Amino acid sequence: MTIIAILWKEEDMYVIQDVNTGVTTQGETLEKAIENLKEAVSLYLEEASEEELGLQNREIVAILRIEG
Repeated sequence: MTIIAILWKEEDMYVIQDVNTGVTTQGETLEKAIENLKEAVSLYLEEASEEELGLQNREIVAILRIEG
């Protein structure tokens, strides 16, 4: 499983969000936040249908980082 995520820090916790599913979790360390996200996304995908995820017609062409 490949996860593309956004990571930020709030006070003393790392918060991490999967950009494809919106699943968000946190951890006291970067490693724990990543571990928690992997588990949370896995559980989410087990329960969600392809239609709910909007994957049936989605073809990712590129992932861009755009800075202003």
